[in-house]
Amino acid sequence: MITDTPHITSSICLTCDEKVVRCRHAEEARENCRTETGRLKQIRGLRFCEHCNIHFNRDHLGARNIGRNFCNLYNGRPPIRRHSQEELNRLRIQSDIE
Repeated sequence: MITDTPHITSSICLTCDEKVVRCRHAEEARENCRTETGRLKQIRGLRFCEHCNIHFNRDHLGARNIGRNFCNLYNGRPPIRRHSQEELNRLRIQSDIE
């Protein structure tokens, strides 16, 4: 049995299942938001769904989505996001090595 990997679960919105992104508007709103080289300082772990206009903590989002995936698997439903064929091949190779 192959289940979703954790990196996928921290990038899917709990409300609409769309991809979440870095929260650039919150990063830009801070004082001293740029590094010495002019790059925007990232707020670690803060994610934003542009579709729902909701902010998430990446770790909390991942944990909730792992729970959702477990419930889906337990109830015979598909995962939040299906693996691509490339991801499935990589996971099969990894499981064969272990």
